[in-house]
Amino acid sequence: MPRAGTACWCSPGLHRIDLTGVYATGTDSLACPAVAAILGRGMIKNGGDRTDPPQSGQIRTRMSRFRIFILLASGLLGGCQTVAVEPAPPLAQTCRFLLTFDDGPSADRYFNTTLEILKRLESNDVQPDIKALFFVQTRNLTGGGTRLGQAIMRYQHATGHVLGLHSGTARGHIRHTKMMTEDLAQSLRDGQDDLRAITGRDTAFIRPTFWGYNDQTRYLYAAHDLKMLLTDVNNRDGIVLHSIFGLRERVRSELLRTRRAIERDELPQVHGSIPLVITLHDVNPVTALRITEYLRILVEEARVAGLPLADKPFYDNASDIIAAASLRAIPPKPMPVTAQNTGTDSSTQMDRVPFAQLARDTALPTPAGPNPDLSTTSVQ
Repeated sequence: MPRAGTACWCSPGLHRIDLTGVYATGTDSLACPAVAAILGRGMIKNGGDRTDPPQSGQIRTRMSRFRIFILLASGLLGGCQTVAVEPAPPLAQTCRFLLTFDDGPSADRYFNTTLEILKRLESNDVQPDIKALFFVQTRNLTGGGTRLGQAIMRYQHATGHVLGLHSGTARGHIRHTKMMTEDLAQSLRDGQDDLRAITGRDTAFIRPTFWGYNDQTRYLYAAHDLKMLLTDVNNRDGIVLHSIFGLRERVRSELLRTRRAIERDELPQVHGSIPLVITLHDVNPVTALRITEYLRILVEEARVAGLPLADKPFYDNASDIIAAASLRAIPPKPMPVTAQNTGTDSSTQMDRVPFAQLARDTALPTPAGPNPDLSTTSVQ
């Protein structure tokens, strides 16, 4: 633990950070002594009362054969160049990228992808000290439900990132539309309680697992004061191979689609720029190792799509992230408290609907039984 007089971000009731309490773990990822202790890393005593981070040579990183294969393939294919494309004429409005990450935090003790991403967001050659909105699984038994996962979420909040809810159940990444109403409501309450204990305030945002939602889930989000945030650019790295093949082409295609939405005057501005929501997954090892490259690709492909960027292309403080995400969230339409519905096929799949339609409220289904199944035909 930190020497006397220093503040550790995971200590209850403390709201300041002492940089002498920051240690290196994994591949020089950032964490406080509590994370280092959970990881089982030895801390080098130097001069009695000072604790210094271990040197990188003293840290062993273990990876499975599958992970090694993926990373080698990523490195080999990362150098492939795409065909040059003539840039589109630039629009008048500037844009900014709002980075969001799903599914974390990672609880891997040997190569922690969430910590690796945090380190690279802080220090990179595109824009230092980028902040992001992390949609977390607070009770996942292989992530946020572990001591390490909880420590990482506290670290994310303490270093200026924003935490949103992805899942609050120990079952983990369960499709919200497949959960019974009472189970989903309890999951939302549990997740909110978990995040309130970390941040001291209610979380404002939710992203549905597998992008699946319907009228009933939207009602439950609204009833729990949660704003649903979808995305403009989905890098599809929820599947590891998607983060190796065709990333640049996907980014270009979705930025061009976003440009058309801007031309139709469907996307709002905040503080003089249009926030563009970008989705990545912080539990993907390829994403963790290539995140700086992804940042470059976003900037380069925005130029190709004719989307001028602000002086700081990425959001870098929590208050601006909250303002931008609030503006881009799908407006809720609360259902009457007496109205409960059975399973419905009214789920919306984000890929198949225009931006403007996503913001519209659909007609609510006919009231039915007290404890419906939220099953839907929506696909990932």
